[in-house]
Amino acid sequence: MTRHIVIVGGGFGGTAPTRAFSHRSRGMMATTGHLKGVAELSGLRLSGLPAWLLWRAYYLLLMPTLGRKVRIWVEWTWSMCFSADITHLRFTRTPEADGEGTPSQAVLPSRPTV
Repeated sequence: MTRHIVIVGGGFGGTAPTRAFSHRSRGMMATTGHLKGVAELSGLRLSGLPAWLLWRAYYLLLMPTLGRKVRIWVEWTWSMCFSADITHLRFTRTPEADGEGTPSQAVLPSRPTV
């Protein structure tokens, strides 16, 4: 890092010619809810479903692998057609829930005497 500072800055205390920072925005996009969004790209303003679809398409475009893109697209499509299934929760059963005993009846292993 120090070497980069020395090269760019012209040394420790030297002055190198610099140029002003400039940035030109390509646009803005955001989702505002289910099937709704807003976008402004190069002066073109979109809202509602077209902006939302554009945001989703751009998001998929940025995903690194085809497998990940397909998986995300399938999950999005599934969630548009079906509501979230809250009954699909993972839990483990305990002996107490099955009626096999209570915690007070649990038998603890004996400790070996030394």
